[in-house]
Amino acid sequence: MPSGKIVAELPFGFWRYLLAKRYSSTLWPAIRHGFPQLPGRDRARLERPVIRLHQLRNRIAHHEPLIRENLPARIADLEYVLDAIDPALRMWVRDDGGRLVTAVTGRP
Repeated sequence: MPSGKIVAELPFGFWRYLLAKRYSSTLWPAIRHGFPQLPGRDRARLERPVIRLHQLRNRIAHHEPLIRENLPARIADLEYVLDAIDPALRMWVRDDGGRLVTAVTGRP
């Protein structure tokens, strides 16, 4: 199996737990280069929004209601993580013709 396929098929939980505090002295020094725009290269500043995104992903996967979920804050979390990788990546993801904003602001 090509290495790119292996990485692409890793579950979101893998990435979430890869940022855990217990790996701050072992794995974080090796992977922090994947987040060159992260302010201060501070693992904890990246872990918090990824935890919230992982929780949202799990709620969606289990068909739980999102009516009380602060979706604008989760979008901000996503943009923060994408910006830590590359601001152009955030711009590419948000290039949706306004559909995401329309869906979030139009929800009940």
